[in-house]
Amino acid sequence: MDEFDLKNSLLNIYQPKPESFKKGFKESFKVRVFDPTKHKKVGENKTHEMYNCPYCFSVRLKHDNDGKFYFDKEKKIGRCFKCLTVGVLATDKDISELDLDRAIYSLDSKYKESEEIDHIFSSIQYEKMYDPIDQEAIDYLDNRCPLYSSFADKLRFRISPTIGVTVPIQYWGKDISYNLRFYKPNGKMKYYIPNGVKYVYSPNNVFCEKGRYQEITLVEGYFDAIGALLDGYKNPIALFGLSITPLQIEMIRSISPVKIKIYLDEAKLSWNLYWKIKDKFPTVQKIEVVPTNYDPEERFMFNLKRCKAEDLPKFLEKVEKIYNDEFYTNND
Repeated sequence: MDEFDLKNSLLNIYQPKPESFKKGFKESFKVRVFDPTKHKKVGENKTHEMYNCPYCFSVRLKHDNDGKFYFDKEKKIGRCFKCLTVGVLATDKDISELDLDRAIYSLDSKYKESEEIDHIFSSIQYEKMYDPIDQEAIDYLDNRCPLYSSFADKLRFRISPTIGVTVPIQYWGKDISYNLRFYKPNGKMKYYIPNGVKYVYSPNNVFCEKGRYQEITLVEGYFDAIGALLDGYKNPIALFGLSITPLQIEMIRSISPVKIKIYLDEAKLSWNLYWKIKDKFPTVQKIEVVPTNYDPEERFMFNLKRCKAEDLPKFLEKVEKIYNDEFYTNND
């Protein structure tokens, strides 16, 4: 089986979950049933048992032989420091959302302090994983914004046929993951995040030169990042959510930003993020909140639609300049 086959991955996501952890299931993490009796223990301390992770190969195409799946003896929950998969027991006892949060936070703290960060930046063969865009994708993109399909090559849009549109996640010259937007979302699930690992997305690939991109703009989704860039905001970075993870903080720190703008769907959401990040970036001298209740893509489309006929050429000239100057990809 192709380890990166989306349809198989989706089947795994939507298969029935044991009642033991339905209440605590988090969509942002890849949660699987883990039975310690079926795996060989390779280490142990007072609080955790260590196992070679049984999920690493399906996530990273690399086996874990270093015992990086840590299983909390008390909470009965574990997490791999390499592929970030969460494992829980299938028992009759409910795992509360609070317990799951605490366990993940504890594991996140250990992960942040570990030296395993390089292991989750392995390259993927993005162009071979997904197909070139077809007419369905062009129609979908043009429905969102009539300019998007023209940018398809530079943004490296690909598709999983009949399912959705993907973009690559690039980090220091490598494609390390992707994000998929469903054509027809299943309930609240609009995006597919492989294995629940939230990286960051930059449409103009700021992760290519340290110190070059001193001002960045934090947004929620990848279409928000594209819309913000077209609207003139500096170096948008999508967080794929309204909060920020330790991994995302480390990735953003790597480019040493000096100024951050926060541009989420609502000003109050941006302020919530402001208080979470205000002391997280040593190089940052100023953080601003964009005072709006539009998301960046909506704002760009609003500006485009209200543009008068006589002003449209100038507006499109500005967009074309951004396209030529800012949209940069490194897919060697």
